[in-house]
Amino acid sequence: MFTCILFTLHSNLYSQESEISFEETDSAYSKPTRHVVKLNVPSLAVTTFSFQYEFFPVNWMSINLGFKFTPERKMVFKEKVIDLIGDENDTDDLDSPLAKFFDEFKFRGNAITPEVRFYLGQGYGKGFYLGPFVRFDNYKFTSTYPFQSSLDNYMIDFEGKYKAFGYGLNIGSQFTIGKHFTIDTFLGPYFSNVKIDFNSTSDYYLTDEEVEQFHDELNDFELPNGETEITLSNSSAKGKLTSDNFFGLRFGLGVGYRF
Repeated sequence: MFTCILFTLHSNLYSQESEISFEETDSAYSKPTRHVVKLNVPSLAVTTFSFQYEFFPVNWMSINLGFKFTPERKMVFKEKVIDLIGDENDTDDLDSPLAKFFDEFKFRGNAITPEVRFYLGQGYGKGFYLGPFVRFDNYKFTSTYPFQSSLDNYMIDFEGKYKAFGYGLNIGSQFTIGKHFTIDTFLGPYFSNVKIDFNSTSDYYLTDEEVEQFHDELNDFELPNGETEITLSNSSAKGKLTSDNFFGLRFGLGVGYRF
């Protein structure tokens, strides 16, 4: 009888230990959230909507896809752009043809950015990371160029396309607030190959002398590390600007929801 009581007590204790052990193990290895959707907050200041989806196949790596959309709007940081593609006279003179061209400049388009991140901290989207990425930009633009010749004044409308393929490295950190919200910050170098094509859409006719003068003005358009190709006739204008390994910095501050 005493042996039966000991056996029953031992069985109950073992059963309780097994249940406690199972509950602790289940809690310690609860399934992590593997998906995050994010909104890049600073881009809203320039009327651009930038989103990112992040998926964690393993704890130390994630696969990201970013999408940026810009509805039609005017150019921001116009002075920086003029300084980049024009000369000193264009930068100093707000009434220069190039300055007026960017006053009327409007553009719209999108960009897609695939990225792979390697987390060096806690993993599953927490801590410091390195993120190599590639980027595809596709934009359309319109503007008007005020051409003043020795014979007459012209307002010549242009339309064009901006395309770029780039690559770089994001250096950043992401942390979680509560169970579902995240803050993601990054900064890193970015290199791109840029191609800009544009052509006139106005009806006009220039003399040979005016064509030569107009060619000289448009030929001042130049990107860093790039080439400019201008083709003119008496009633049309076409241009192509290219640049290889155009350097920039990419910055982001994302607010996300993980699930």
